[in-house]
Order: sequence, then structure tokens, then C-alpha cells
Amino acid sequence: MTVVSETPLTCSVDGNVVTGLKTGICSVVANQGGNNRFLAAPAVSTILAVGKASQTISGVSFTPPTIQVGGATTASATASSGLPVTFASNTPAVCRVSGSNITGLAAGNCTIVVQQVGNDDYEGVPSINTGFAVGAGAQVISAISFAPGALIVGGTTVAAATSSSGQVVVFGSTTPDICSVVGNLVGGLKAGTCTITANQAGDANVGAAAQVTAAITVGPSAKSPSQAGSSGCHIAHTSGGNGGALSLFALIFGVAMLRTARRVRRRGRGSAGRPVATRL
Repeated sequence: MTVVSETPLTCSVDGNVVTGLKTGICSVVANQGGNNRFLAAPAVSTILAVGKASQTISGVSFTPPTIQVGGATTASATASSGLPVTFASNTPAVCRVSGSNITGLAAGNCTIVVQQVGNDDYEGVPSINTGFAVGAGAQVISAISFAPGALIVGGTTVAAATSSSGQVVVFGSTTPDICSVVGNLVGGLKAGTCTITANQAGDANVGAAAQVTAAITVGPSAKSPSQAGSSGCHIAHTSGGNGGALSLFALIFGVAMLRTARRVRRRGRGSAGRPVATRL
């Protein structure tokens, strides 16, 4: 007896084993051609329904297994049907999925849904939830620059630096007797080397950046000491004890006596030679 399939796209026959190839109706015919003793038997056919096959998902993995904010990993998995597996994010605020590529958006637990929904020939697989931790991202601070590049006592310059995270950099001074910092404005206090620091503390999604430092020389003020003390008049005095006060008194007394003598002479000339009494 031979058995053959009348629907070879739906089912195949090997000996007496019938294999379903796709969903649908499988028609099988049995024949017996007879021999020298028996006549051929009438063909007998039968039908059976080929239903959807079940399938499983295995080998779910992520390369690399963990990521940081801003980092990415690749998901992979295999379905026993050979059909493609799809991935989706169940925590869209923490991670984003595009195809098999997963990107960390915020620190936390990223949950990935692995699916194979099946087709006409295979049943869908129940979703698998898996995931990994997304850690805080790293950041770096650029070199500090100053504008203008020179600083003098009493002058100011503006410090500038940026963080790779885009967050605001905070400036400080490790030489507060040489220079001060308010915001990003650096002020020269006295001549010397001013050391400025740049920091970014980070947040829940970005770790603290390594501190960056830069030095700028604070030069002397452009105004000389003689210019700083000059007011158009110079009075010498003697320091120590009461010498300065006595010298000033002598100077004032001398000027007063000189003015009095001049007045006396003028009055004497105007009185026809007569003496003029003068009261001091």
C-alpha cells in the first residue's frame, strides 16, 4: 500500500508519516495496486486539518549587559519557528528601543518586552519581560579659559568652561587671598598666582565630573604708587612722636608771620613816613 498527499503544500507523506507544512486541509490518498492474486483496491482518501504550530523563544541577551545614561546595547533572541523576534520598552522613561538597539535615557531599571506574535502557521509566544540596570552617565569638563587672558589687582576676568552633560559648571578659587570668584567673574585681589576650579556635581542621571583647575597670574595695578597718592600738593612731615604736628605748626606760624610783615610794610609806605602801630 502506498500513501500520498493530494495537498503537498499543506502536508507531506513519507512512508506512513504525514507532516503538516502549513495550516489548512491536508488530503491523503491510500492506494493498493493488487498483485497476481488480488485485484487493485479502490483508492481511499481522507482529510485532516493542519493547525498552527507552537513555538518558543530562547537565548535572550544584551551586549553589553548593562549601560549608562546615553549608552546603548544590542538585544538578541531566537524563536524556534525561525521567525524574527521583536523588542519593546516597558519603561520608556528609562530606555528607548529601536529595532534591537536599546538606549539608556535615565538611571533606573530598563524593562524589555521580547515578543514573537506568530503568523498563519505558528502560534504567538507569550511575551517575556526581562531587563537590566541603566547607571548614571559620565561627564567631563572642558579646559577653563579666561577673557581677557590677563588679570591685574582690582581688575576682573570671565572664566568659561563647559560640561559634556550640558549642565552648568561652578567656579571657585583655591587662592582666596589672591583672587575671588562670583559666578564666573574672577577678581584680582593682590599680585600672585590665582588658581580657579571648575566643578559639576551631576544629578540622578549624570555622575559628578572630575574637577578641572587653571591658573592665571594677577599682576600689579596699572596705577603707580606716586599716581595713587598724588593730589597736586606734597607736604613733607616727620614721623614719630609729635614731630609731624610740630613741623606743621611751625610751617603755619611762619606763613602767618610773613603775611603780617608784608601788611606792615604796605601801611608804612602809605603814612608819609610816620610809624604805624600794628597789632599782631
